[in-house]
Parts: sequence; structure tokens; C-alpha cells
Amino acid sequence: MTNIYQGNLATAGTKRLGVKESFQVGKVTLGVVTVVIMFLLGVLYMLQVNESSTMGYEIHSNEQAISTLEDTKKQLSVEEAKLKALQGLEAEIQKLNYAEVEQVGYTSAIQHEREALVKR
Repeated sequence: MTNIYQGNLATAGTKRLGVKESFQVGKVTLGVVTVVIMFLLGVLYMLQVNESSTMGYEIHSNEQAISTLEDTKKQLSVEEAKLKALQGLEAEIQKLNYAEVEQVGYTSAIQHEREALVKR
């Protein structure tokens, strides 16, 4: 043990260049650093949760828009098929030289039975 003390006495008056003195951390300093780190971690967690919930809302909104657009696409496909069918019928009518009917008359089965009975 005497060697340690002698070494310390010999270097006590001289200053060492480039070597910093040791930093001592007490209980209070450690507590403050711990609280600051926990606070920063909490803030980072809240920012991440906020970003996740915002992304979730945007995803839900985009899914609803996709669903609406798909429904509109289906309706437009049906409308397109109807229009193509009507155009095809009109072209076929002109091709076969059919005449347009000006007034349509409807009859019922009962009326046909009465006419058949009258003719007998």
C-alpha cells in the first residue's frame, strides 16, 4: 500500500496533459438523468403512436375510396353493356328494315277467350 500512496504524492503537484479528471455521478444526478431519459422515451413513444394512428386513418379512408370506386366501376360496366346491347339492336333493326310501331296495343288472355267464345 505504501507504493500507491508514494505514487500519488509524487504526481500530486504535477498536472497531467490530455487526461480529464474522473466524473462522479451521485444518486440525484442519476435520478435526474433517468427521469430525462424516460421522458424522452415517452415522447418518442407518443410520436410513434400518433403516426401509427394517423396512418391507420389514412389507410381506412383509402380503402373506403377504393370500395366506392369499385362499385362505380361495376355500375358503369353494367351501363356500358346495356348501351352496347341497345346500339346492337338499333343497328339490327335498320339492317332488317323493320318499321317503327307508333302505338302499342296490349291484350289479355281473358279477352282472347271471350273472342274465341263469340266466334263459336
